[in-house]
Amino acid sequence: MTPAEAWNDFFKWAMSPEIKPTLSAECRHYFNKTNGDVRNGKCGIRRIKNALTEYGQGRYVWIEVVTVDVLK
Repeated sequence: MTPAEAWNDFFKWAMSPEIKPTLSAECRHYFNKTNGDVRNGKCGIRRIKNALTEYGQGRYVWIEVVTVDVLK
């Protein structure tokens, strides 16, 4: 998954009828703001990583990969 795909999966889960009522108003506001920023391309990878790490309850494993184009 890309960071944005992981966020979309997380947001769908967090806003589900089972989970949403357990979240504080502040937390829901943060998730909604982050979701808007992700959709508008204004949210960086680090912010998504921090949110998933803090609130994802172990649902996600973050692996960073660097690729090099050896043909250039």
